[in-house]
Amino acid sequence: MKVLVLSASEIDPLINMKEALVFAERAYSFQGEIKKGTLPAHFSPLVAYEVKGPLGSPGFFDFRSGYIREIPIIISTMGYGFPENKIRRGLPGAFAVSLISDIDTGVPIAIMDADFLASMRTGAASAIASKYLARKNSRSIALIGTGHLARNMLDAHIEFGFPIDSMKVWSRSASNREEFAKRASEKYRILAVPVESPGDAIRGADIVCCCTPSQEPRVMFDDIKPGVHINAFGADSPGKQEVEPKVLTKSKTVVDDLEQCSMGGEIHKALQSGLITTKDVYAEIGEIVLGEKPGRTSGTEITLMDGTGLAVQDIVIFYETYKIALEKGVGNWIQL
Repeated sequence: MKVLVLSASEIDPLINMKEALVFAERAYSFQGEIKKGTLPAHFSPLVAYEVKGPLGSPGFFDFRSGYIREIPIIISTMGYGFPENKIRRGLPGAFAVSLISDIDTGVPIAIMDADFLASMRTGAASAIASKYLARKNSRSIALIGTGHLARNMLDAHIEFGFPIDSMKVWSRSASNREEFAKRASEKYRILAVPVESPGDAIRGADIVCCCTPSQEPRVMFDDIKPGVHINAFGADSPGKQEVEPKVLTKSKTVVDDLEQCSMGGEIHKALQSGLITTKDVYAEIGEIVLGEKPGRTSGTEITLMDGTGLAVQDIVIFYETYKIALEKGVGNWIQL
């Protein structure tokens, strides 16, 4: 069996953010159809747990797998997050690998770096969430985090067409947030300001994007004002948290998948503490994309998107990337 191997550097030129936005919305639409029972599909439960080896460095592992009838592949993605890697070892803090198999035979057809595409599709997904939940004239954005996902979230919102003219960014590292702001200012010609606390970034922003593996809240109840939209995409396993649970008591909360988010998304701890119940979750994003429920309905409501990442998102963007790689002759073949 010959298997196509694609690295991040080979994938990078194949997909742009404009395409990723189309794929992200398509994936959310598929998710809505799957939940209605009109699109056959099957997914493994999200497996996510904390890792701690002999050296004591904390890490996270997650696994998701599945298929949908519309696309002829089975996908299995393994993600690893080790926040101390960069500081202590000079290694990436997050990485992921996907195995793609033929849906009719189960034969592996590709092994792909998944971190690059996962970050791009998550950035695109945040902008699609903002399309339905943020105010249309949103001009200011706050970024909590300065990694690849933060860059993709900013890129996606600007590519989508939000009239962003100012940005505030916070991360634990002063040098990282200063460098991020400098690059954003040069690339997008916007007012980009590094700030010293998450609250400084959040206060006054139209859209707040959270994209860290934090285990303590950064978005606090007292910093949230009417009309803001929050994209909470960092928490995707038990233990992670970026939003103070109390925020969920005054937000219109939308999730990508209720079961997944209840297990490890931002709603997880609010549910555990009894601050909210699953009945307080307004909708899954697929319902809104399909037009079954409205998104934002006023300029003053607070909206929050809890995104843990979906296997259907991986299926859509990885298959499209695989097809382009075949057409362009990109990648290396190995024999299994």
